[in-house]
Amino acid sequence: MANGSPLIALERNLYIGNTLCGLLVGAYTCICLQSIYHLRHSRLHKHHKQFFIAYSVVMLLATVISFAAIGLCGRYLWIDGNILKAARWIGVMVGPSLVVTVVLSDGLLLYRVFIIFGKSVWAVILPSFIYLAATSLGIATVVKINEPNNILLSGRASKFSVTAIILSAVFNILVTIMISVRLLWAQHNFRKHAVESKERTYTGVVAILVESACPLAISGLIAAILDSQKHPVTYPVAVVWAFFVVASPQLIILRVAKGKAWSSSTMTAENETTIQFQVRSSSHDIEASMEHIPVSESESFSVLEEAQKSG
Repeated sequence: MANGSPLIALERNLYIGNTLCGLLVGAYTCICLQSIYHLRHSRLHKHHKQFFIAYSVVMLLATVISFAAIGLCGRYLWIDGNILKAARWIGVMVGPSLVVTVVLSDGLLLYRVFIIFGKSVWAVILPSFIYLAATSLGIATVVKINEPNNILLSGRASKFSVTAIILSAVFNILVTIMISVRLLWAQHNFRKHAVESKERTYTGVVAILVESACPLAISGLIAAILDSQKHPVTYPVAVVWAFFVVASPQLIILRVAKGKAWSSSTMTAENETTIQFQVRSSSHDIEASMEHIPVSESESFSVLEEAQKSG
């Protein structure tokens, strides 16, 4: 078989992707365990702790199951030479695990939009529709992959997969833009009112990158473009995207556990800072204007007379 054949190119990129996957799973495991440690020692409400710990464990289990299945795919593909078994493991284990992580990841990002925009229902209407559409197509892709005699992603399963990835990328880009704009606006308010500690904590460069899940949006866009063109390098890029699918919400949870994530109390503090600044500014303006009120000679003379009478 020639080195330039499509199958060789595919297998080469699968090998690179599997190696990269092992490294990234290790990195994600460290982030996840660190998050759980900080959650256990945080001051969060008990129910919030339990939810975030359960969320982290489910994401970690789905990631490990997917990685183990990918390893078996490599065995069937390169050692046994059985592409049908490799495709079956992708359909049974990798596909469902990926859909679970994407649904949980995008769901947490949708919740973060709700919180960062002051629990505004209007802010999450459009992202919610895209989220539901992407979730539906993701589930449909898994169903089609598990149909008999399916070879990896072909036919309608391929169309569903590409559309689901594109919708997920659109969702992530929209959420990234919304959160970034909101945090930049908060940064402007904090700078205007000279609140440097809150500016660094909640609206710094790292905070905006993590809270907005910017790496997830960028990697998802690249993966969607490559997948739509059936490019051989799609798989390694998809591995990077899958890493950010699980790592982006986990980094947000880590910031929540450390008390550095944007919350409802942060929104209240921002509003109180604005109000206090406006009150101080108004009081200062009134005092300054009072100092410059001219006093006529007759008024000065009457004041002196009243002082002498009282004396």
